[in-house]
Amino acid sequence: MIQKKNYTKEAWGNPDAHGTAVAGIIASADATFTGIAPGATIFSYKVFATNSLLQGSDFDAAVALQQALEDGVQVANCSWGVGPATDGTSRVAKACDQAWDLGLVIVKSAGNRGPGAGTLTSPADARGVIVVGATNRKGNTLESYSSRGPIQAKAGPDLMAPGASPTDSLNSLLAAGGTGEVGHGTSYAAPHVAGAAALLLEQALNRSPDQVRQILIGGSLPIKKNFAAGCGAGLMKL
Repeated sequence: MIQKKNYTKEAWGNPDAHGTAVAGIIASADATFTGIAPGATIFSYKVFATNSLLQGSDFDAAVALQQALEDGVQVANCSWGVGPATDGTSRVAKACDQAWDLGLVIVKSAGNRGPGAGTLTSPADARGVIVVGATNRKGNTLESYSSRGPIQAKAGPDLMAPGASPTDSLNSLLAAGGTGEVGHGTSYAAPHVAGAAALLLEQALNRSPDQVRQILIGGSLPIKKNFAAGCGAGLMKL
């Protein structure tokens, strides 16, 4: 992992369990736990601090996306939310749309506010994101915590990936070192898709974000018919 820019009031050197686990799901090359795109280069743009009083704002998140684009990043994983998703006009949603149009694939966790309708978190309402909901670890059941649509901007998540459950945790890298159980959530579903997007771009670097999203959606396996609000196209096929 390469430390690129810190938007918080907390110094580097305070690794967060959440971010470490997300990075591990994407790119771990550990023999015990291998990520979706093992060995992929991870750039860290620190917006969230281990101390919530020191973390950056939604504006900082938008600026971080811009900086990632300027640094040549191809895929941005956003396992975070900045309040309820609405109509896609927030500054973070607009930043996602602009970065997407300029070639950055952005993967966003749906949120953990389910099972109610209209519970997606911003910037899931952006046009320029791939929104990922969570299944159980086996990938055959929609988890109740996974946020749903519809919202003004879209019907629901684009697709699903394993986020695990309270009784069956995912494993990944640990902030203290090594590997182990890291919990559950759509935050851990999203990096599965981000890793897959990186692999698709490794195969063909000239693929646009829209093409990457369509390939991922087109290859998904339906989980629950006629429930786009919760499952989108279904489980991403690895």
